[in-house]
Amino acid sequence: MSSDNIITIASAGSGKSTSIIENALLVEKDPVLITTFTVEGAEELKKIIIESVKTVPKNIAIMTWMSFLIQECIRPYQLIAYGTQITRPVFVQGRSAIYSKKSDYKHYFNSNGDMNRPGFIGDSFT
Repeated sequence: MSSDNIITIASAGSGKSTSIIENALLVEKDPVLITTFTVEGAEELKKIIIESVKTVPKNIAIMTWMSFLIQECIRPYQLIAYGTQITRPVFVQGRSAIYSKKSDYKHYFNSNGDMNRPGFIGDSFT
């Protein structure tokens, strides 16, 4: 099965932002998602679109990778799984809640409801 999804990996200054925006603007009706790792990167992409067509079209969503994970992968299921709304991710050095079981709430959340990233360096996520 073929896919129309495109992943662009290139060095800084290679023109990837311009290329991504040009391709996104060619899509008029279907939804387009552009993710980037940094808030600054997302703002730069928005700026390029606004300079080109004065506004970000409604079919184009630009967000950071972390925002995508929270909004599209975690939030839709969090209330069912844990009965709480995740406020934000918290990255910890070492392991979070090292004496907790993976089935325990505190393995994934701190006392403020912030999501801990379980196992940070060298741990598997299985």
